[in-house]
Amino acid sequence: MKNKKQTKQKSGKAFFFLRHNNDIDQIVPVIHKWLSIENIPTDIIILTKRKTLDDFRINLLKEFNNARVIHIKDLFGKHRLAHYVNIYSLCFKLRVFLRKYRTLRKLFNKLFKKDLKRIFEDVDKGIVVFDWIESFFPQEIVKMAKKKGLITVSLPHGDAPYFNYMEKIDDLNYITWENKKKTTIYDYLVVPNRLVYNRYKDSPEKYLVQLDTVMNG
Repeated sequence: MKNKKQTKQKSGKAFFFLRHNNDIDQIVPVIHKWLSIENIPTDIIILTKRKTLDDFRINLLKEFNNARVIHIKDLFGKHRLAHYVNIYSLCFKLRVFLRKYRTLRKLFNKLFKKDLKRIFEDVDKGIVVFDWIESFFPQEIVKMAKKKGLITVSLPHGDAPYFNYMEKIDDLNYITWENKKKTTIYDYLVVPNRLVYNRYKDSPEKYLVQLDTVMNG
């Protein structure tokens, strides 16, 4: 008799990507709550300065057995392209330079994306979490995550309890009012309160989740 093919057991994991103080202030409490009620292996990945690994708020997360705090470059080998690239500044500096050289840009993107796939090795289900950011790096991570069947979530960068759309001086020209995004690259967009929810009320309902609902179960 032929041996039946063994079904590979799926490996579930959560990935939280953090950049700087604002991300840490707003998202670490959510991660702490998550780790307190879930026993799912969780990676907290720091994208910017390595010294952030020793931040007192990040150190609170290291106490959980199911959590791993790691710098993004430590996910790659020393000779991989992604190891040498400052991922946070990629869309601001390097990509501006590469725009002038289309062939070089395509080659760079291909190699860089190949390296990024290492993040989701041996993972078949789970969630990927960023703050409200949709630049080059999270776009590529979200695409890869969705192909793997992972759920992608965008958590608030801050409370933003404004009654109107004005958040910065550029809003005085009203252009940003008309160009307000009605969709998102993520499966779910979490908002902190009803005022912010109203800004996106024309979006598909599935995108919107109020943070107090998430935290209260």
